[in-house]
Amino acid sequence: MSHFTVDTHLFRELGELLVGRDSTALVELVKNSYDADATQVTVHAENLEDPGHGVIFVRDNGIGMTIEQFENGFLRIASRLKEKGRRVSPRFRRRYTGAKGIGRLAAHKLAGLLEIQSISVDPNTSQVKEGFVATIDWDLIEQVSTLDEVQAQAVRVEQFSPSSAAQGGTVLKLSRLRRSWTEEERISFVREAQSTLPPDFLTKPVVGRLLEEPLLFEEIRQHSGNGQAIVNWQLELGGDFEVGEDYFQAVAEVASWVLEVDATGSSSTFGIAPTQRYARYLPTAERIVRSLQSGAAQGYPKFKARILIREGDWERGSEAAKRWRKSASGVMVYQEGFRVLPYGERGNDWLGIDKRYSERTSRKDRNVSDLFEGIPPEDSSKSYQFLPNRAYLGGVFLTLDQSGGLKMLVNREGFLPDTHFAYIQETMRRGVDFSVRVRSEAKVGQRQKWRNERSAKAREASWTATQRLEHSVETGVSLLRQLRGALSHGNIAKASEYLDSAEKYLKVVPETAKEIRDEQAMVFTLASIGTQMAAFVHEIQSLVGLARSMETTLGRLAEECTDKALRQNIAKLSLAMSELRISLERQAAYVYDVASADARRRRARQSITETFGSAVNLVAHHIERVGISIANKIPAELKSPPMFRAELVAIFSNLLTNAIKAAGQGGCIRASGRRANDDKVVVRVENTGVQVNLGEGENWFKPFASSSANVDPGLGQGMGLGLTITRRMLDDYAADIRFVDPSPGFATCVELTFPA
Repeated sequence: MSHFTVDTHLFRELGELLVGRDSTALVELVKNSYDADATQVTVHAENLEDPGHGVIFVRDNGIGMTIEQFENGFLRIASRLKEKGRRVSPRFRRRYTGAKGIGRLAAHKLAGLLEIQSISVDPNTSQVKEGFVATIDWDLIEQVSTLDEVQAQAVRVEQFSPSSAAQGGTVLKLSRLRRSWTEEERISFVREAQSTLPPDFLTKPVVGRLLEEPLLFEEIRQHSGNGQAIVNWQLELGGDFEVGEDYFQAVAEVASWVLEVDATGSSSTFGIAPTQRYARYLPTAERIVRSLQSGAAQGYPKFKARILIREGDWERGSEAAKRWRKSASGVMVYQEGFRVLPYGERGNDWLGIDKRYSERTSRKDRNVSDLFEGIPPEDSSKSYQFLPNRAYLGGVFLTLDQSGGLKMLVNREGFLPDTHFAYIQETMRRGVDFSVRVRSEAKVGQRQKWRNERSAKAREASWTATQRLEHSVETGVSLLRQLRGALSHGNIAKASEYLDSAEKYLKVVPETAKEIRDEQAMVFTLASIGTQMAAFVHEIQSLVGLARSMETTLGRLAEECTDKALRQNIAKLSLAMSELRISLERQAAYVYDVASADARRRRARQSITETFGSAVNLVAHHIERVGISIANKIPAELKSPPMFRAELVAIFSNLLTNAIKAAGQGGCIRASGRRANDDKVVVRVENTGVQVNLGEGENWFKPFASSSANVDPGLGQGMGLGLTITRRMLDDYAADIRFVDPSPGFATCVELTFPA
């Protein structure tokens, strides 16, 4: 009589279909422990790079299995064991997450040999019932054609009697691994495993840690039933999977906003609030809550979500924390407390966040105006602050009893993309767009305040010494008049207050007057230089042309001359004329950068590295002559505040000529730059050679305080005005310049700091 047979390759075929990857397989084994009412699960791995000696342990402290449960559940293909009754665990009444025998397929996918030890206990009394050990050799099973032919040594089960003090639970040991794990694969699994259970700040109360008061809810229910399922549920990683520090908290520390979505009722509610840290930085940020009728049909999923949004400031902390923040991002999905892949993985843009960030799509394509009833219409000229996926870290939380018609894909990675899942997507997209508008609106007033403060600071910084003297004297005299009035009325306390204020303004008068005298001397000197420079600017181009013509003529004479000695002398003269022509051309380029109309037509953000390069070209001939090396390490993305290109070229030219003189023959000069934590731009120009005493550094910024005692044949003797002029120009932009400690290997360092 004919009958059905089952090929042993069934496990392999189903495993490839139902278990997408090794990390998914391990998570499925963890889910089995959860279904067994465990409160502690440990995944420990050793020698993952060597499949022959590698081993993976999965240990839990659940209620264990009896031999009957093992044979009727684990060893029976398509077992109906978990389909009986209410599909809840016996101790904590947890909704079962496992289904369709995924556990055995996960074990098969990972390893060729599975060893099991389980001690079963009564779920109500924790009294020990029985214990067994089992071995499943998948390789022996697949050596035969059908399951009917499987030999007894391929699947062995032995019962034992545990002591009454024994703890319940199950240990799985997987060996003869199917393949080796690379370091990248281990890190990927660790990242997925740590996010298998959501971090506390996504589900627990955040008042006092992130917010001053609850937003939409304090705690998110992650499991079906009466809530006992969340008691002491922990996952630990050990061995090759051990990571040490949990960097999720480091992510929370740099959060700027908290966005919450509550879609559990007849309406969807959206709430957003600045974190306590960010509210101090942006006082105009405020808590906003809006609700909409959901319009969801009966049977659609009900869920809650919490998302942390980061605006910049991602680079704090250790290098490991920085790497973690880059990977620990995205909006994840959890069902019954377990993460559902691939949502929230790098490269997975299930909410279209990266797409909108890259395209800067108009907000009109997703209407959120109905969330802003009573607020004036949006200004289409506003610049909305779109952020990429890496700026979001959050979770959407579903329970099986409120998932409606949502269906998991057969490989356990994601949901069927039908209307039920589309409803979740649309609701969450609306929430993200809601956050984009709230964040941008909060910055409108603050941006104007920042502009006013910067304008006032720049205005005061740009005052000349004469203007500061006038302001001090006028204010001081006004306060003295008020002092006289207060005395005439016998108001001693008010008079004392006016006296203190007047003293503050008038005591700077002598210092400012001295500064004016110094500036006047400098002005007279520069005026005479400027008169000569005007003539030089007019003549330099003709000098370049004359030098080029003489160079050509000398070259022709050298070719036509028949006298060898004379020809050599003419060639030497031609070479010298060539050097003169190159020097004049460089000077002409510098004069154009500094004195041309284009150089002072309008202020703009200047590329610092390019402008430094222009200044280097000016002194390139002298650099080559004395054998100095110059390294321009200023990052290409660094920009100056809006300023004239001529000013920045002159600043770097002054610093370079000083550095060249100090470095001397065969010296070294290095320019570097960085953006500081407060968003200021810092540029350093360092040189070898002569060292500057930092205690006397401020003296070199005074007029006529030249450090060049000897006349340099290429650069001349300094007049002592270069650093003075440089500081005056930087003062116009509230920038700072000073001597600081140099890097190892250098003698002197000048540091420029441009405001944010």
